[in-house]
Amino acid sequence: MTKQKNIELNIQEKNKILDAALKCFIDKGYANSSLNDIIKIYGKSKGNIYYYFKNKEEIFIELLKKWREELFDQVYVAQHYEKNIFKFVNFFIDGFYEYVSKNLKFFRVKIEFLSIAIHNKKIQKIHIDSHKKWRGICFPYKNVFKKNENFELFVDYLFYLIDGIIIRAIIENKFIDNNQKENLKKIVLKNLKDLIK
Repeated sequence: MTKQKNIELNIQEKNKILDAALKCFIDKGYANSSLNDIIKIYGKSKGNIYYYFKNKEEIFIELLKKWREELFDQVYVAQHYEKNIFKFVNFFIDGFYEYVSKNLKFFRVKIEFLSIAIHNKKIQKIHIDSHKKWRGICFPYKNVFKKNENFELFVDYLFYLIDGIIIRAIIENKFIDNNQKENLKKIVLKNLKDLIK
């Protein structure tokens, strides 16, 4: 077997474990899931899991990283094509809406995990790094704002709004509908107009 083929098989196997873990976390919650529960869904030996991951926490951290990279890949594609900040924000909100509505159960698990792991420095670092990266996606548009403070205000506003919508959706067990999303876009874009040159 070639080295490349071996790498591909390892990635596939790791993804099978992550898929099994995610299903388990969604069905039982992070706190109520054990490695044995993940093994039952995965269908292979505990040794296979330990080859890739030390514990349940490490599996979830890998899920967070995978989720983050998938989202950033989509956003970077949009950023490449959308040089106009209004079009980018419009696209960003549409993409956010589509992704969260398809993955709401994952976000429920993520919130549970973050609340459990609030005192874990490694997880705090991943979360802080993710937020920095999210803020970074807006940097190419920084020069259209009247002042640096306006840029900082808008980015904070956008991401606080998104976090709030996700938390509300998790608590109420339903996500905003398309009309609410369109109204949200109008409000965000109106506020944006007031802050740019």
